[in-house]
Amino acid sequence: MRTQRTKVFIAGGGSVGMSLAAELSYRGVDCLIAEKSKEVNPHPRANAIASRTMEYYRRWGIDQDLVNSGISPNLPADYFFVSSLSGRVVYKIALPSHNTLMELVSSGKEIDPRLNYSPYLKTILGQNEVDKILKDHVYTRENIEKKFGWEVVGMTQNNQEVTALIKNTDSGEVEEVVADYLVACDGGRSLVRSTLGIKLEGEAGLGSFLAIHFKAPGLNRVFGHGNIYFLLRKESAGFVMNWDGGTTYTYHYILHEGEKWEDIQPEKLIKTIAGWDIPVEIYSCQPWTAHALVAKQYRCGRMFLAGDAAHLFTPTGGFGMNTGVSDIMDIAWKLQALLEGWGGDILLDTYFEERRPIGVRNTQISGNYFKVLKNIYRFGEVLDENTPAGEDARLQIHADLDAQVVGLIDSAGCLLGYRYEGSAICVPDGSEAPPDHPRLYYPTSRPGHRAPHVWIDKQRSVLDLFGKGFTLLRFDPSIDCGAMEAAARACGMPLALVDIQHPEAARVYEKKLVLVRPDLMVAWRSDNMPDHPSAILDRVRGLSTRIDVPAAVKDKQGSNQQPHTTANETG
Repeated sequence: MRTQRTKVFIAGGGSVGMSLAAELSYRGVDCLIAEKSKEVNPHPRANAIASRTMEYYRRWGIDQDLVNSGISPNLPADYFFVSSLSGRVVYKIALPSHNTLMELVSSGKEIDPRLNYSPYLKTILGQNEVDKILKDHVYTRENIEKKFGWEVVGMTQNNQEVTALIKNTDSGEVEEVVADYLVACDGGRSLVRSTLGIKLEGEAGLGSFLAIHFKAPGLNRVFGHGNIYFLLRKESAGFVMNWDGGTTYTYHYILHEGEKWEDIQPEKLIKTIAGWDIPVEIYSCQPWTAHALVAKQYRCGRMFLAGDAAHLFTPTGGFGMNTGVSDIMDIAWKLQALLEGWGGDILLDTYFEERRPIGVRNTQISGNYFKVLKNIYRFGEVLDENTPAGEDARLQIHADLDAQVVGLIDSAGCLLGYRYEGSAICVPDGSEAPPDHPRLYYPTSRPGHRAPHVWIDKQRSVLDLFGKGFTLLRFDPSIDCGAMEAAARACGMPLALVDIQHPEAARVYEKKLVLVRPDLMVAWRSDNMPDHPSAILDRVRGLSTRIDVPAAVKDKQGSNQQPHTTANETG
């Protein structure tokens, strides 16, 4: 049996697995990814890349490819809640196109703050297209061993390493992979999770769907372009996702109690919701079930769960894949730190400590939206009637959407406002946490929160200033940071000092010194350099959970120190 060795073995090569491979490669960590499917699944599933995920993809240089590959960046991001595709608009949410947003930024005009929380809004793109771009990117990276068409069939571990068995799906040949760590990105039916005996908890079976992927030019002729059309009449309850300017779609039809997906006639169903004899070409049909489940553990020894292996979502809000990408961004730099020797023993435990509460939070938010969404599908033909009963039904749905479901689209609080409260590797400063609201985001540099986006100039975000390691933002150049830089060199921890002379960034970041982690989360902040900065660094790199005062700080040169750069105000 052939044996291969690598630093990190990734079980599963979907969106989350390939994202982990790309991030580890970006960090210079060798990895091997095994995926049983040779080709990307052509059936679209998720339809939106969240702003936070795009911020990560921006660092690898694939963000513009993603923006240009889905619905045209010139088209508006409209969401329609309709009685049927030939009926009435009951509710509409309109968002600007990506290009319109960029034009507003470049104009220098004052815009709605909600449009300025990130360089991106939601990028509407089928997960199959996302996976194609990720796979193309993965194949450009030499330090990723690619094993597409190889299925994981077993794994064991000891205190030093993990051993996995992978089987070629064509030849049946079995190979052995020995790695320092294994990360399971092998989906909702994770072999790794079941092998480890890790249970899921939460709510299962919230709804059953049939996803019909089809071509039907002109389907949106009544309402014009929309990203999603929610069909409100209970006999056709579900939602239609648009994958281009108006040609290809996926209809997620909610199965009624006792209804079997095998009995559905997809072409007939599409023509029924269209309201006319539209030409229809069916590409594929896949049944699926909505859940709100989270693994009780994310780690067992040297094995970790991420993405659907760690949590299963309802479709509402598009949080599933995006939560998974934030999972792997959290674990990737921590694995790098342990492999390179500058991370402490506590570091890997914080993956579960930080990410599982977010998994619980996000699945609950999505599940609650799903329950409310299912409730709006309670009316039938009355929604199209010009009667008091019809008007009353439409007003009831309008009120429901105003109160709850709008959050599945306007979800900045969920996607950007998550925080690692009480994390052992974030240094609290005594400040009060802003509200954690699914729809409302409050930019802050409070430790444990996302480092907020600010445009430094018309092309650059402050996020573009962060390197692969830790970044110390300094808003007052008179503060001497030499002791912290020396402490980082002494322990081999990658740290870059970046000066920013930009009033708006200084206002948003609140403090004169802000230490940002490799995953773009804030670790520490202050208006002053501490007397013993090595104690701060020991905590944020997982060496200690306390801020102890060391006897001395050694100033030893190291190869990981990154250059000191300056971001000047340009406008």
